[in-house]
Amino acid sequence: MIPKDWEKKPISEFGQIQGGRQRSPKAKGKLRQYLRVANVFDGYIDTSDVLEMPFTDAEHLRFRLRTGDILLNEGQSLELVGRPAMYKGKPPDCCYQNTLIRFRPGHHIDGNFALKVFQYCHHTGKFSAIASRTTSIAHLGVERFAGLPIPVPKSIAEQQKITEAIDYWDRALSITERLIAAKLKQRKGLMQELLTGKRRFPRFSEPWREVHLGAVTTESLDRNSGRLGRESVRAVTNSAGMIPMRAQTIAGVLDRYMVVEPRAFAYNPMRINVGSLCKWPGDEPCLVSPDYVVFNCKAGELDADYFDYLRHTHRWDHSMQAAGNGSVRVRIYYDDLASLRYVIPPLPEQVRISTFLRSLDRELSLLRAQLAALKTQKRGLMQQLLTGRVRVCLPAVSQAALACPEEPA
Repeated sequence: MIPKDWEKKPISEFGQIQGGRQRSPKAKGKLRQYLRVANVFDGYIDTSDVLEMPFTDAEHLRFRLRTGDILLNEGQSLELVGRPAMYKGKPPDCCYQNTLIRFRPGHHIDGNFALKVFQYCHHTGKFSAIASRTTSIAHLGVERFAGLPIPVPKSIAEQQKITEAIDYWDRALSITERLIAAKLKQRKGLMQELLTGKRRFPRFSEPWREVHLGAVTTESLDRNSGRLGRESVRAVTNSAGMIPMRAQTIAGVLDRYMVVEPRAFAYNPMRINVGSLCKWPGDEPCLVSPDYVVFNCKAGELDADYFDYLRHTHRWDHSMQAAGNGSVRVRIYYDDLASLRYVIPPLPEQVRISTFLRSLDRELSLLRAQLAALKTQKRGLMQQLLTGRVRVCLPAVSQAALACPEEPA
């Protein structure tokens, strides 16, 4: 149910809608820049990779974009179909391809408000719900998009006020995202410097020493033998760390599965070169496949947290590439790992470095949680404001103007 001073009509009644120009090897005309799906992101247009194709004068007149036009992805994956952005004049004199739909706002809708409505429709799945699907591609379709009813305040002033309120959250999101990017860049630089000795904490002056990993780690050959059940079986991934293994891939008998104690490392010998190595963060032991390699850091020699950071350096990447190349062997077993040489600091400095880097990680986790909370708040705000459930306060002059519009002179 929308307020009385709102109206719910098909999108086509609020502006002009048109599909884009189809690519053709037989096309003639002057080469002109055009935008395509790869340029249109959620709320912005990326102009770093803009292509050209021929447009006749008539086609150029028809498909040329104006500042304030809104472009939506016509064909994309189901999650991305309908993703909208506003054209703001760059690149100048630009056209658009038929993988996009153009919405040109009319007199009864503010362009920025329309963009917020389309973003809401995209994020809540309204566009994907009306899209047609062919294999892995979803098509929004000009007619389906044009016929989708949307609620809109009759007052342009109220539309603009709603947009302004949502923009506050957009700015907060943008600031938080930039802060996370800056912190990640800082963390990456500090990791490379601290883990190679280029930068050291003031109170540490003892020299670093070169060691084989085999001198500071030890392989674990501990088998399960009935100790732990299926709920304890984990798989190692290069993106999410240790995760529960899919039930259908677990063997019926777990006696040969490897036991991984807390703070021990496990990896798949066939996938360590792509990052599938992980420190088990749990408080109780877990199990991994009998094909995995499990090892521990020697107490008093190598801090497990320090090594967990060391494996994210350029030196580690280079070692993995070298260990996995040069022969038909693509498996990297513990003996291969043990032969790698690294220069490491004394244990107290290792602990200081890992403690400092963990503090950066905690700060990043808090920022990511803040970003997730802001996104949730924004979705809730948009749902309330763009449906009229919560109203914005308009200046008294605007309210009076709505109630008693001036007579024409």
